[in-house]
Amino acid sequence: MYGRAFRYSKGRREEQAALIRWQVQGTEWSRMIASNTEGEHIPLENASHQVLFEYPDKVSMAVSVILKEDK
Repeated sequence: MYGRAFRYSKGRREEQAALIRWQVQGTEWSRMIASNTEGEHIPLENASHQVLFEYPDKVSMAVSVILKEDK
């Protein structure tokens, strides 16, 4: 029984490490795209796909900047 629990824990640690690497790669990719397109990367801590609801002030600020640059 203990052996199974250890394997499960090791697998979970590997899965967690893979997800962290994926997150870091995604952040690097976002920064690169922003840089290559003269955009701006706005980092958000602990954001999900619900950014509009979680960070409305940051979204509003970003849209304001875009609209000012468009003039």
